[in-house]
Amino acid sequence: MTTNRDLQRTAARVLADLLATPGLPEVNWSLYAPGGFTRCYTPPNLATDLLAGQADSHQAVREWAARLGTSVELRHGTTPDARAIVDGIVVKVWCAPEFRDDVNASEE
Repeated sequence: MTTNRDLQRTAARVLADLLATPGLPEVNWSLYAPGGFTRCYTPPNLATDLLAGQADSHQAVREWAARLGTSVELRHGTTPDARAIVDGIVVKVWCAPEFRDDVNASEE
């Protein structure tokens, strides 16, 4: 059985490994505490992230997506979001919709 401590330890290691990658844009990371809800995180489900990084640009999300080996999707139709499973931990990198750079001026 996977415990809360196991998940947090693994997520912290995944974050340390990601931060060791040179040349990637800086993001603000959040490591969520699953509490008693470890069953929500095991097995990993892309809809339930444990480690989330908020970027300040759409380009930063694309660069992190490339590092994670995934692509950028628009969550709720407006929010750039990249998700991947790394060592059993769901990692999400996203940015606020107002930082999208793929919107034509006429669409805003």
